[in-house]
Amino acid sequence: MNIDQALLVVEEAIKPNYLNRTQELVLRHTLAGKTYSEIATEHNYDMEYIKYVGCELWRLLSKSFGEPVNKSNFPNYIKHCVRNNADHSKNIEHQSQLTESDSGFYFDWGTAPDVSNFKGRTEELEQLKKWTLDKDCHLVSLLGPVGIGKTALATSFGEQYREHFQFILWRSLHNPLPLGKFLNSLLNTLPMEKGGIPEMTIEDKMLQLLNFLRQHRCLLILDGWETLLEAGISPSHYYPSYQEYDRFLQLLASSRHQSLVLVTSSQKPFGLGPYEEDTAQTMILNGLSSATLQEIFRPSFPNWESDEDWQLLFERYSYNPKLIKTVITTIQEVFHGNWAVIRDSNFICQEIHLFLKSEFERLPKLEKEILCWLLIDRFVGTSTQLRSNLVQSASYTRFLEALVCLQQRGWIEKNEDCYVLKFVSINFLTYQVVKSFIGEKG
Repeated sequence: MNIDQALLVVEEAIKPNYLNRTQELVLRHTLAGKTYSEIATEHNYDMEYIKYVGCELWRLLSKSFGEPVNKSNFPNYIKHCVRNNADHSKNIEHQSQLTESDSGFYFDWGTAPDVSNFKGRTEELEQLKKWTLDKDCHLVSLLGPVGIGKTALATSFGEQYREHFQFILWRSLHNPLPLGKFLNSLLNTLPMEKGGIPEMTIEDKMLQLLNFLRQHRCLLILDGWETLLEAGISPSHYYPSYQEYDRFLQLLASSRHQSLVLVTSSQKPFGLGPYEEDTAQTMILNGLSSATLQEIFRPSFPNWESDEDWQLLFERYSYNPKLIKTVITTIQEVFHGNWAVIRDSNFICQEIHLFLKSEFERLPKLEKEILCWLLIDRFVGTSTQLRSNLVQSASYTRFLEALVCLQQRGWIEKNEDCYVLKFVSINFLTYQVVKSFIGEKG
């Protein structure tokens, strides 16, 4: 059985969700007969984390397929599904269909999330609209930590301002194809001559797409650009099979056309510097306002404590809606609705801890060292202090790049001339240090 065929069946079943890299890793190695321990050792993960990913994955698949799925029965179960889904397994490239609306515009939302209950971000939507009306703006990067709402904002923008575009195409990069196949999927979706597309060079495919963006007013949303970047390396380093995306993005930003490309990422795409404030713009998303978060969460929990407790929750979790929702769910399911646990500064939400562990492992060594020095220096330090502490050598430019990366990913924040660890970062890093110390003692 072709593993890519199996993954395609899984991806179709779990829509609008998608597989992240670690989930795909677990599936691929499960099909190869590997144990959790072998997967963790081979890819330098903590085994408990891999087991957690597996547990959540089997739960998602069981819900999606409507039948119990686990590590033991998955290989045989998915083999049966592949045989019964031959139409899905003929081509692993995403083939979408444009749908024409009543107002005459065409859209392909792919696996975009449902944003019917979207709230807040009024100023951000208005700024995106201004850039849309600016004919010189070709590309906008939406940056911010995971869970802050980049995907929801991009999708909501497309929904609310669709009358400004003839075509809207939404593409997730969370399980990315090589650029050639990705361009095939885009070109095959658009109303154009299809002859010879697979045989074209990548350069010719890019130029054909660019020509369409010149002839038509399009909105192209590319969600999850950071998945193209190699974990543990400097922010500018793409995975070898995705290096051509760098040239693709620069072409979209620098070339003359009448369309808008909207990119979401937890770190800034490399190579756009020459086009900043000219044909490319950047929007950095911070957390939602207290009023918006109250509007989202409080109606479901009318009896939950005081405004002060809600505000404490929002502040400690950086006004990040995903983190806040995770904490609320944990309080309900694990602590039986006992809100008092949030007042404990040592409270650790295990699901957030595992999520942060995954994010921490993706960081380059320099960024990790900066976080450790901030923990040692009581959570705050100036750039001069931090750089003087470094064990590994790094140029001043690379050091500043690391600080920006940590801010974009939500680990630290800048307060005047100082860099400060966020509450969730302090809890996570402290827990890691204690765990490491106990392990050494054992």
